[in-house]
Amino acid sequence: MLIASHIKPWRDCDKDSDTVVEAIDKWNGLLLTPNLDKLFDKGFITFNNDGSIEFSPLLLPKAAEQLGVTKNMKLRNISFEHQKYLEHHRNKVFSKSV
Repeated sequence: MLIASHIKPWRDCDKDSDTVVEAIDKWNGLLLTPNLDKLFDKGFITFNNDGSIEFSPLLLPKAAEQLGVTKNMKLRNISFEHQKYLEHHRNKVFSKSV
């Protein structure tokens, strides 16, 4: 039961470019479990370029535990092409402070 999740949200994507349209670019997607997808979309977690997970200070440790999310989780198969979208997520979606 995986969810296809946009890394750079649809609303932020360049839809009128002469190059690859970001909203449907295969590199702007991750397959995530439902709990990770929701946390990712809401900015409570993000992923570094090596696939390692990063928690927002807004994600309470007890909530992460209840959702089965741990700091040793890591995405596999992150490609160079994912990195520009991950950077956008870290800078524009991820909640870095309380």
